[in-house]
Amino acid sequence: MTKYRLGIIDESEKDRTKSIAFFEDDFECIELSLDVENEDELINQVIENQLDAVAIDYKLIDHPKLDFNGNIILKKLMDERYNFPAFILTNLVPDASEENIDDFRIISKRAINPESTEGEELLKKLKNYIIKYYKEIEKKEEELFNLIQKEQKEELSDPEREKMIDLDDFLEHSFSQKSKIPTGWKRPEGFEGIEKMRKLAEEILKEIKGEDE
Repeated sequence: MTKYRLGIIDESEKDRTKSIAFFEDDFECIELSLDVENEDELINQVIENQLDAVAIDYKLIDHPKLDFNGNIILKKLMDERYNFPAFILTNLVPDASEENIDDFRIISKRAINPESTEGEELLKKLKNYIIKYYKEIEKKEEELFNLIQKEQKEELSDPEREKMIDLDDFLEHSFSQKSKIPTGWKRPEGFEGIEKMRKLAEEILKEIKGEDE
């Protein structure tokens, strides 16, 4: 059975080692580099490594190269990947709770104990969350596919077309918000904007190639 890929982001080598030892029987653990210039480089590592979930230490600012904490990474990741299975691991639960983080995404490092009931519950909780995350995506994909199939046979109603746009928005946000097409462009009144962008792109390509109009 293929293991889910879990990213570990922690400035403490001791805690990284402990987390990997705890999770490695159930997950393929990927230790992310903190040799970065900004938080976006960490987010890019999550995407490039095709991770299924991420465990983020709260006090990342204790690292000499970082000037932000784990809550910033969590927020940016949520902006990039809708409802992605990411959570904060910390010994400072009260401090993390003050950062406007959903409580279910804050986990005490005391749970990183394979001999404890709390540890067993954590592993189960994380697996279930990942499964739920992918099932929701699959459900939305199926709904969108069915609407696309229907559109090929008959004209969709206005509510159905809005539903199709909402589903497409959800799926794009689930994979990459950076490449997301603005919702307005997907409606009939937005087609003119798309055509203008296409013509502009063609003109830019001609200039790059040195072609005459």
